[in-house]
Amino acid sequence: MQAWKSFSAITVLAGLVACSSSPTGRNQLILFSDQDMSSLGAQSFEEMKKELKISKDKKVNAYVQCVAKSITDNVPKQSSFKEWEVVVFDSDQVNAFALPGGKIGVYTGLLDVAVNQDQLATVLGHEVAHVLADHSNERLSQSQLANNSNTPFIGNEKGNIAIIKFFDYQCSYCGIMSEHIQSLVKENHDVKVYLKETPIFGSRSELSQLAADWAMEIFIKKGNLAYQSYHNSLWHAVKNNGNQLSNEIIKTQVEKAGLVFKRTPQFTSQTPQENIQLFSQLGFRGTPALIVMPTEGANTNNISVIAGADKDGLRKAIAKAQS
Repeated sequence: MQAWKSFSAITVLAGLVACSSSPTGRNQLILFSDQDMSSLGAQSFEEMKKELKISKDKKVNAYVQCVAKSITDNVPKQSSFKEWEVVVFDSDQVNAFALPGGKIGVYTGLLDVAVNQDQLATVLGHEVAHVLADHSNERLSQSQLANNSNTPFIGNEKGNIAIIKFFDYQCSYCGIMSEHIQSLVKENHDVKVYLKETPIFGSRSELSQLAADWAMEIFIKKGNLAYQSYHNSLWHAVKNNGNQLSNEIIKTQVEKAGLVFKRTPQFTSQTPQENIQLFSQLGFRGTPALIVMPTEGANTNNISVIAGADKDGLRKAIAKAQS
């Protein structure tokens, strides 16, 4: 599975670089399109309008609309939406926000603090700048890879270096990297490894999908430590079985975790399928596939992509992320 390493690494890096510079020239990690973010922003805004009280004070609304318009009329037109929508929420909260998709919310409590149009314009301009700089996309992109509570992990929970590993239990090279990563996290206490169950062989191998589904079931019902035990023991058993996954191996490890094994249960999580979608979105074509980056401030200058069982490349990537 290493034959595709050079091509895939270039492909994925190109994907990560796309649309990845902020207006200030700072490199960013961007995974979602403007249309994706606009849709999410509009959806969130509609939910807020249903849940929060909207001010009906005509004078206040006219004032806020006027100040907001003085800002939005002077920013570049956005391809993902046509007009900015401004809503004043009747709340004591001292705050304002802007969302992708051209949505601006102002709480009436802010008007007691920002007492003139210049002060209000400063706040709104700051919030609009976040949207224009794709900060929401950047945060969501990073959380999609790391800082995700739906993803099991090994290593230091508060580590500053994230390794995101996409793998399939039917992939022998994934097993090789699993052993290497186990040793690595013992040596380097600054590393947190996010384990993305990605059964890419699931379409032609029921066992591949079954092992991943049970892994996430254990994670959800028994917690991260139980998941780690299943994950490590499964790899060990597969290695001792000539690198062949079997139904009996899965059954044994599931029962060790304290769950009742069924061949076709109703699984709680859709995470493996979501991981496959993300895997494809990133341009990967085979496992193992790893992304190495800082847990904070990830950008194209400190992110590395490891495609295949490249042990030396992984160590170099960690050093790069730490620099």
